[in-house]
Amino acid sequence: MLEFVCNKAIVIALLAVVFVIILTVHNTNDVTFSRSPNTTKGVSHPHSNESSSTVRNYTIREDLILRQFELIPNHQIWKPHIVSEQMPFIFMHQRKAGGTSLRSTLHMAARISNLTSFIPCYGGIDCRIFSIPTTPVYAVYALHTTWSELERSVSENIQRNATNKGVDSVEDLWRDDLEDDSEDRSASDFPLADILRKPTSVPSPSPSVNPPIAFEQSFACLTNFREPVSRLMSCLYFRFDRYFQLRNLSCINDLSVARMTRLLVEKLDTYNNSCLNEPYRVLGPIDDERVVTSLGYDYNNITYEVRTRYEELELTTLNATLHNLQRCVPVALELPHSYRLLKVAFPSLHKSNAFDHQVREQTGFNYSRNCTAPTAAHLHVLRELTSFESVLYGAVVKKVQSAIAGIDGKFHSHEVT
Repeated sequence: MLEFVCNKAIVIALLAVVFVIILTVHNTNDVTFSRSPNTTKGVSHPHSNESSSTVRNYTIREDLILRQFELIPNHQIWKPHIVSEQMPFIFMHQRKAGGTSLRSTLHMAARISNLTSFIPCYGGIDCRIFSIPTTPVYAVYALHTTWSELERSVSENIQRNATNKGVDSVEDLWRDDLEDDSEDRSASDFPLADILRKPTSVPSPSPSVNPPIAFEQSFACLTNFREPVSRLMSCLYFRFDRYFQLRNLSCINDLSVARMTRLLVEKLDTYNNSCLNEPYRVLGPIDDERVVTSLGYDYNNITYEVRTRYEELELTTLNATLHNLQRCVPVALELPHSYRLLKVAFPSLHKSNAFDHQVREQTGFNYSRNCTAPTAAHLHVLRELTSFESVLYGAVVKKVQSAIAGIDGKFHSHEVT
């Protein structure tokens, strides 16, 4: 009898061990890391920006995406570009991140360097233009535009030129251009689409002709970042300046948390853009503004509460945005050395003082300069709303710092001062 009881106990123990192993394997297939500013439980995410930490979930896939971006050689991003109409420079201006003053110095630098430029608000160009004209081609562009808008205008221009030339395909258009041996074609004869995107599937007609240039290799790109919470606050003051005036309000703390949340989530500007997720709007793959605005959080329009959300859409968007970003030199407002690195990437523009600018904070009647820091409740919501943007910002900061430190031996602070 005693032997039977012992055997039964052993079997039960073995079954318990098997159950624990199965449960462990099941959980391993869906591992997430959590981080909260108010607790030590969980694992701190290595790519997060500590200044805007918040409760959110991190997946192994996100970590792999960010590590893949980290491993891109610095010299691939900060490689030298000789700006010209055949290698256009495009400043993709993120709103409320210190880019307005940069437009001014770029305009002056283009004139000094005898380069043509297309910069809204300068040279008689309407400030309300948000897309790149396909013809004529300019050497320097600086405007609020998006990666998807850039690709769309390029595609449309390719098709238009293909139709006008009477060719059957984009490949035929490329081949027709290659076979044109005229040496006196002016810059206006080279539509921007031909410069920015040439089909990579068409073989070179002869060894003396360079192979077609891929879209991502045939233009120089710059974009500007800012710490997400401060960018969002600046946008709130700037976009809703009139709202503050009419209600005799001065600071964010004068708004209830619910009212501030509604303004940021529900109220769009006259061009149907919100203040949220600006880097994904500019560099990401999504055209629908409603989707871009809602990335990274859930919003209850009854209680006006927000909670961080991180799902498949966010992972896909992060991956696509970082893919585009590796083809566009980043600067960060909080990292002055990131602007000095532009000496490496754009030597001719740097020589003309294109990046020797003073950031001007545009906040309507400068309400924010006389305001105290947001309350803990306001700050909590701001961090929740910018949690997804903070992931991208953290990756940019880490990449810029690695370039400055000379991770691959090619970048050193004394070289770019």
